[in-house]
Amino acid sequence: MNHSTNEKDQIFSDDEIVDIIYPKYKTSYEGKVISIKGDNIIVENLKNHKVYSFNINENRVIKQWIPGKPIKKFNHVDFRLKDTDYWVEGIVEEIRDNNKILIKYKNNNNFMPIVREEVSVNDQRLAMPGLYTKIEGNNNDLLASTTLNFDLSKKNTLELNLSKNYDDSDLNLSKTKLLSNKTNCPDNDDNNSLIDENEYEFAIELLTINLRIKKVNGDGNCMFRAVSDQVYGTDKYYDILRQKCMDYLVILRRFFEPYIYIDFDTYIKEKRKDKVWGDDVELEALSELYNRPIEIYDGSSIPRKTFHENNYSQYCTKNNDINCGNNPIRLSYHKGNHYNSLVPLEDDKIKYRRYKDGLIKTSPGIYESKIIKSVEEDEVRLDKGLELSKKYSERLERNLSKKFNEDENDDEDSLSNKDEKNSKNKKKKVESKIKNQEIKNDKEKEKDKEKEKDKEKDKNNEKGNKKIKELKSPSDIDDYYLSNPTISAAMDLGFSLNDAVEAWSIYGDNKELVMNYLLSGKNI
Repeated sequence: MNHSTNEKDQIFSDDEIVDIIYPKYKTSYEGKVISIKGDNIIVENLKNHKVYSFNINENRVIKQWIPGKPIKKFNHVDFRLKDTDYWVEGIVEEIRDNNKILIKYKNNNNFMPIVREEVSVNDQRLAMPGLYTKIEGNNNDLLASTTLNFDLSKKNTLELNLSKNYDDSDLNLSKTKLLSNKTNCPDNDDNNSLIDENEYEFAIELLTINLRIKKVNGDGNCMFRAVSDQVYGTDKYYDILRQKCMDYLVILRRFFEPYIYIDFDTYIKEKRKDKVWGDDVELEALSELYNRPIEIYDGSSIPRKTFHENNYSQYCTKNNDINCGNNPIRLSYHKGNHYNSLVPLEDDKIKYRRYKDGLIKTSPGIYESKIIKSVEEDEVRLDKGLELSKKYSERLERNLSKKFNEDENDDEDSLSNKDEKNSKNKKKKVESKIKNQEIKNDKEKEKDKEKEKDKEKDKNNEKGNKKIKELKSPSDIDDYYLSNPTISAAMDLGFSLNDAVEAWSIYGDNKELVMNYLLSGKNI
């Protein structure tokens, strides 16, 4: 929701990031508009998160500065330190004559904690606040700054951005002038321009996704120049990229050679030459070398082709991480023979910050050499592993073959021996079975004998007891025992009558058993 102020027709929006002026301390802090009620604007100080209500006419709240708009005292800016790539947060302390402003920023030097520097309002070291630095008081998260508002239609705004993207200082650059912007590519004749009617519409469509075309020289090195611009921020290291790309292909020859339809060594030698075009093979190699997907845009805001696309980070996509290491390399392709670099618009803080953070900060070639060395070491280890695996397989095959031949010979030479062994084993089993049966039969016979003895004993006992019961007196009983030849024979050997009767009562008239019983020592 937009609200109009009474002072110079400033227009504020809810949740807009603004600068809150504190005259007493001659400074300002960044804040966020909560709401506007009548002549009062309610804002939150993003440093201490306190909420304040100011009368609009006090001019305590001002819009943040946007390139192309007048800059005001107390405006916050991002300021790049001289001769460095380091950005700090600064505040406009004074507006001076001759388009000069005085920037105040903090310094880590304890003897000079605050530094002031005079620069031109058009100095390239100035950028909109939060573009390169993190907004204070927001837990290190980037806040969306005020969006561009030139009071133009969307089409005019896009054309304005397009003109700015082609490095023309005239903000009112016309479509006719854009169409006359020729490429330096020798493959296009003088009557052919890079930005024709279709190319113009292509550039406009790219702006809808916050991407602009950054031209590179069309001298046959354009693909390597465009990638150099994407990874280093400049196209001048194209030859380093070309040579490192070829080195990478040589190391991974086994993977890339099947996709090259001429002699591999001839191909590499030719591609190392200056002004020789790069193709899909080189794009795939570069995407692997930098571990980043490469998106090719051709007449549309949707990539026509993507290399190494599995390398998109799910974490980065999910969390919109500005420090995403595998931010895509984006190239535009024109008329089938020229590549340019695609750079995010500075207004898109997240995408532009991600692009800037993805640039390689080391000297050109160092990063590539490190990756190539690592890949080469991996290939050496892989080759050693494959060689050992091959030797192991060959040895295993020889051992198996040898074992097979030995077993085959053993089968032929020892067939009769095996039969003989089987025959002996069978014979032993039969003999053992017979012996076990005989033992079993003997035990059965012994049991039968014992049963017969018990029966005989019982029979004799029964017979003797019956006879004894028929006797009428003890003398008759003694006479009966003494008349028994078995008992009499036992007594003749010196055994008592009682012992002889006891043995007789057990074994009856079997003299042999009676005598064995008495002689066993039981009654001696």
